[in-house]
Amino acid sequence: MTETLLDKNIILLDISAKDNIDAIKQLGQILVNNKYIDASYTNSVIEREASFPTGLALTNAGIAIPHASPNNNIQKNGIAAARLKNPIKFYSMENPDEKISIDMIFMLALSSSTEHLDVLKKLFIAFQNQELVSQLKVCQNKEIFLKLLADNLN
Repeated sequence: MTETLLDKNIILLDISAKDNIDAIKQLGQILVNNKYIDASYTNSVIEREASFPTGLALTNAGIAIPHASPNNNIQKNGIAAARLKNPIKFYSMENPDEKISIDMIFMLALSSSTEHLDVLKKLFIAFQNQELVSQLKVCQNKEIFLKLLADNLN
């Protein structure tokens, strides 16, 4: 199931973003361009992030998993990924008053709440693997990034 959510066309490696909103907008635009979502979904993600932050501090990286409840604005399910050239700040999922440095962002575009929970669980389990996170941080192309992720989400 998860392999159908991943597509090298919605992976951005070594991008620059001035802040978390800019990063979410960049991921939203790549999802719009590839016909995964309507533009309104990106605004929903930004609004949700303000109330329910998604930053996660791991041992060897910071990861954010922004998402929103679908509202007939998802055309097909996917996970857009961005690796940042320089870390940016997201508020912590565990402590919403704390800002953490984020290296990678995985923006979910899923049309079902059940699928959101399933994919979030798989991502949390995968990101406990420090070796995987280290490899994602340094791999040289989208195909390798995609394969590493796909192999660890099933």
